[in-house]
Amino acid sequence: MESSENINLSFATAAIIGMLVLTVLLILFFVAYQRRLLKEQNARQAEREAHQKELLRASLESQEREQSRMAAELHDGAGAMLSTTRLYLQQLRLQPDSTQAKDWLKMAENMLRDTVTTIRTISQNLQPAELESIGLVGAVRTLTDTLEKTGAVQVHTDLHPTPELGPEAQLLLYRMAQELINNAIKHAQARTLTVRLTADEAAVRLEVSDDGVGFDASQLPEGRRSMGLKTLESRSGLLNGTLTRKTAPGQGTQTKITVPILTNPE
Repeated sequence: MESSENINLSFATAAIIGMLVLTVLLILFFVAYQRRLLKEQNARQAEREAHQKELLRASLESQEREQSRMAAELHDGAGAMLSTTRLYLQQLRLQPDSTQAKDWLKMAENMLRDTVTTIRTISQNLQPAELESIGLVGAVRTLTDTLEKTGAVQVHTDLHPTPELGPEAQLLLYRMAQELINNAIKHAQARTLTVRLTADEAAVRLEVSDDGVGFDASQLPEGRRSMGLKTLESRSGLLNGTLTRKTAPGQGTQTKITVPILTNPE
């Protein structure tokens, strides 16, 4: 009887010890699992923060390049014209009775007119007048019509009305359309271009496709990728949008930008 009780006690002790060991193992597993989840969450957070920093850096670089370009246009264009106008006016002041006085005055007037035109063009590049007067669809249509009139490329358009967008969202989408079209002409050597602008209740979609030379994205040097895609990615990121690109050597390029409507900045 005593032996039977000892056996039962041994079993009970072993069972308790086994349960304790199992409990400890479960606790250790739970702690390890929670640590792994926390580590993955921190990694994802760090990745998101790094991506946001990269978008911000690319956006700032894009703005800096734009400012440098504007400064160069003002200096080399309007600045040079005003300097030339000043020379004509100086000649008039020094030699008011010269037989060339009328010619100098006429040339100064013409130069001032051209300067005004140049400044107006630079101003329009900052905020295209079409965006305010005829909206995003009309501005993109004007852009494609102007391109097709050059005869350098055949353009197909599929442009649909978009929901009410804030001025910043419209400008960013217009700039992205401009960038994609310019890339297709300058780098892709495209002969045919398709531009689509569509929307539903959830998002606005901009798609530009060409029949150009295409490329192998995996073989692009990082520097070239920065000059091309980073500006588009940063602008798309400012709208919480996504950018996808399909291309291959000899098969053209298709770029699609999807911007959720509810997150458009006003």
